[in-house]
Amino acid sequence: TLKILVTGATGFIGRHLVKRLVEEERSVKCLVREKSDVKSLEKLGVELVYGDLLNKDSLKKVARDEGVSVVYHLASTVYARNNKEFYEVNVNGTRNLLRSCSQNGLKKFIYLSSLAVSGLSKKENLINETSPCNPFTPYGKSKLIAENLILDFYNASNNSVIIIRAPVV
Repeated sequence: TLKILVTGATGFIGRHLVKRLVEEERSVKCLVREKSDVKSLEKLGVELVYGDLLNKDSLKKVARDEGVSVVYHLASTVYARNNKEFYEVNVNGTRNLLRSCSQNGLKKFIYLSSLAVSGLSKKENLINETSPCNPFTPYGKSKLIAENLILDFYNASNNSVIIIRAPVV
């Protein structure tokens, strides 16, 4: 059975994604932090793995599970106390997850990025996949760096990756 790992499952988008995956009778595993409110996930009957993207040792549980074929990486810091926190979670957390996933039979890595990586565009210009990236916020810059890590992972492993640049949620 295809197993799906979801990070950020307790967030707004993550909760809805997990619910939908369960409705589609998918086998879902959620990486959650010890302090997270997991009541809604428990009601759905998904497998919970406690860990933190910033703690490499806690991600070993993810790496050991060779049944995980697809990762939806939604976890991120949108609001931070300082610029360093954006980098820690959005970049280092993504790097740690990629490293742990590279040790199993992963087939697809799906990353929820942000339109913030594009920066501002002129009103007459629509943003598309070929538009240059000019993030001007620490958040947007951290998401762009994470996207580049994921593309490097793709080039090194030939796993399928999908990067979704969501607008305002």
